[in-house]
Amino acid sequence: IILDDQAFTVLKNPKFQDMLKYLQPNIQIPLANTIKQDLNKSYKKSKQDINQNLQYDFDNDLENLKDKDPEKLNNIIFK
Repeated sequence: IILDDQAFTVLKNPKFQDMLKYLQPNIQIPLANTIKQDLNKSYKKSKQDINQNLQYDFDNDLENLKDKDPEKLNNIIFK
């Protein structure tokens, strides 16, 4: 669904459900809202992780620059 950029509502389609049940008879098909909520949680977590990594890298870069070339750091900050 996600890889093909399909709408989550495709899960409500009886023919789609039949196909899934044919391929995996014991499948429990989630509701579209469940998938949407799971994706939202995953997106927010990934975004938070990326922001933390960027902040960490930025802080480390500033520390390294401060140690190696304080004059250059002053030029960047007070420009």
